[in-house]
Amino acid sequence: MTVIAMMQDSGEWKQSVHLSCYCCTLLTIVVSEHTETVKKLASLHILNEQSQTGRLPGWRLNEVFRKHLKIALTGGYAVL
Repeated sequence: MTVIAMMQDSGEWKQSVHLSCYCCTLLTIVVSEHTETVKKLASLHILNEQSQTGRLPGWRLNEVFRKHLKIALTGGYAVL
């Protein structure tokens, strides 16, 4: 695909960038933010790392946090 996106600089269209380069850069930013967020949640013991089938990385919510989140989202009533 040869779609070209134009970058705007101070109100003027300056430089053309291939869309795949733009998407690759955006994907890199999103992946790094996701990795940083998962590390922070794991350090707070909200997420626990758990392997899934096929040795894919996965995460599981802490059971206590999950229980309290469920109560908070349902209006303060314990849901069993």
